[in-house]
Amino acid sequence: MKKFKKIFGLIVVLFLLKSSLALAEVSNQANNIVLPEIASGKIKSKTDYIVVVDTKTQNTLIYKKENNQWNLAKTLVCSTGVKGKSTPKGIFTITARGPWFYSKKYKQGGVYWIRFKGKYLFHSLPMNTKRQIVDYTLGKPSSHGCVRLSVEDAKWMYENIPNKTTVYIK
Repeated sequence: MKKFKKIFGLIVVLFLLKSSLALAEVSNQANNIVLPEIASGKIKSKTDYIVVVDTKTQNTLIYKKENNQWNLAKTLVCSTGVKGKSTPKGIFTITARGPWFYSKKYKQGGVYWIRFKGKYLFHSLPMNTKRQIVDYTLGKPSSHGCVRLSVEDAKWMYENIPNKTTVYIK
């Protein structure tokens, strides 16, 4: 009877381990869904990153190329432009960056900005001249056309996403 209990216990442990691995694989596959435009090669990048802004879900998706395959590396909650000041849609390239900017016109600035088209930037939540956040809105349109991110997410992009990276805004 003792041998039976040990063998049964071992079988249960092996079953649970196999189930956990299967669930982890399913979870990993769900997290690595790549947009058809990227998977097909229609959208390419000169770097190992592609940044996708989904204006419907208000998410910024960071894809990283590893072993010649694109994988979803990060999902960042963002805010794009409000009606009448929409964020431009299309395919762009990151061209410049800086630690701080301030717009006298809008009386707002932000840290960790990255330019993807003319005056349009990724940047932190808007701040006053003392670099205090003046609007914490994320997850719904609220900008003047830029893509707003949390300070932490803007800093991560600033430090990790290189110039010449493709940006796809849909």
